[in-house]
Amino acid sequence: MRIGSRIRSEVLRMALGLVLVGLLAAIPASAYANPLESLGRGVLNIIKAPAEIPIAVVNGSKDVNPFYGIFVGPFAGVARGATRAIAGVVEIVAAPIPGTDEPMYDYPLGTSVFEEDSRSLVFRY
Repeated sequence: MRIGSRIRSEVLRMALGLVLVGLLAAIPASAYANPLESLGRGVLNIIKAPAEIPIAVVNGSKDVNPFYGIFVGPFAGVARGATRAIAGVVEIVAAPIPGTDEPMYDYPLGTSVFEEDSRSLVFRY
């Protein structure tokens, strides 16, 4: 019985490997994004997330007044930084998944998803 169960497990392993290879072969080559590019974007978004706080303070100070920048800027910076960091984590997790080559958060530092131009709606008059 031991020899039969060993052969059976080897056959099952081989069948599973063939199924996986068949599934990977069924995905068109154009669906493969460069996973290293997506991984790099995610890591950079996580690294750049804390920089959103001082940038929001400076932008608020320039656009409205220094007190506004000092008291409201950190909250806007934390919101932007959290958004950027979460997008970075999602990009890292989704890097090996085919078809996820579009950037999730492709905004320069100091800008966010909710903007019409280069300044946040928080800092509008």
